[in-house]
Amino acid sequence: MQTWDIPSRQFAEQFFTFLGRQSQWQWRPEPKLRHNLSAARRADERFEQRCRSQDSAFLVGRFLDICQDEGQLGMPQTLARWHLAAYLEAPCYQAARDRLRAFRDFQDSQKTWEEYLYIGQCLTNNPHEIERIYRQYAGQTHSLEDYFKLSLASLIQDIFH
Repeated sequence: MQTWDIPSRQFAEQFFTFLGRQSQWQWRPEPKLRHNLSAARRADERFEQRCRSQDSAFLVGRFLDICQDEGQLGMPQTLARWHLAAYLEAPCYQAARDRLRAFRDFQDSQKTWEEYLYIGQCLTNNPHEIERIYRQYAGQTHSLEDYFKLSLASLIQDIFH
């Protein structure tokens, strides 16, 4: 069974790092995403300001807009989807972990873990599902990351059972 705790990330790293699933969890950067984020920061002062203020809701919204922009077909949409997947990596893992803590098949915990994680990954790789959750976010009681984690945990439960 995997360890439960994953290391934290700096704000910008949330949009270009993924978990390496080895014996220990470590964040590994994706060079194309790092470069794309740096280029966006240099090209757009508002984007840079939002990065400095650690406004994850703005960045997620911007990447969702690119995903849906018919004029941004090809690489811009692909990179935007990967930025979203990187951001949602931690909430996805945490949602699967929380579901496993609440309910698992004790005879085959590893299979339960894999199924929960698979469902979470399918959800976080679906821009329409990400947008639906994002649009429901009100921001009053939870951070955006926590809101995604709670929403994903609920969806994992609904889909699994």
